Amino acid sequence: GCSSLISMPLINTSNVISFDKAFYNCSSLKGVPLLDMTSATTLKESFYGCSSLKSIPLFDTSNVENFEKAFSNCPLLETIPSFDMSNANNTNAMLYRCNRLKTVPSLNTINVTDMGDMFAWSNFLETVGRLNAVKVTNIKFIFYYFNKLTNIGGFTNLAIDLDLSSNSLLTADSIMNVINEAKDLSETGNATLTLGSTNISKLTEDQIAIATAKGWTIA
Repeated sequence: GCSSLISMPLINTSNVISFDKAFYNCSSLKGVPLLDMTSATTLKESFYGCSSLKSIPLFDTSNVENFEKAFSNCPLLETIPSFDMSNANNTNAMLYRCNRLKTVPSLNTINVTDMGDMFAWSNFLETVGRLNAVKVTNIKFIFYYFNKLTNIGGFTNLAIDLDLSSNSLLTADSIMNVINEAKDLSETGNATLTLGSTNISKLTEDQIAIATAKGWTIA
């Protein structure tokens, strides 16, 4: 089975469309060569459970639509590269339970609809760059549960409920990044930004007023 695979040769994958479960539970795999993913449209669960994998090369993911659980349960993964995610629509649980992951760069998520649990239970995550949320319909628990999250760049055009109440180490600047990047809902309805009392206490009344003026409920 895959569990004994430690390394792999560079094979020709230029015509491979699906990498679904390609390295699923390859628990001894320590490194992956720069595979040609130019034809790939899905990486669903491709590196799920690769519990010895410490790094991933900058694959050409420009045509990949599905990143669901692509790197979920990779507890030694420390960073991910700036993947081209311009065609991605699903990043659900993409980096779930990646307990060594500390930094995630800004990623182009302009077409993503599902960000549910994207970084959930990645308890040592500290910094996440700005993500575009203009099409997102599921994001509420993207950072669930308690972690070391300090710096986030916000979510451009966020218009639905987001819960950051378990992320009590966020800086005031990061919380304001979320508020400033969020969409003005004052004419279209409202949504709730759940911060929790610890995070709310970091903001001034004027800062909270910026959110409420945009139609956001702060909880």
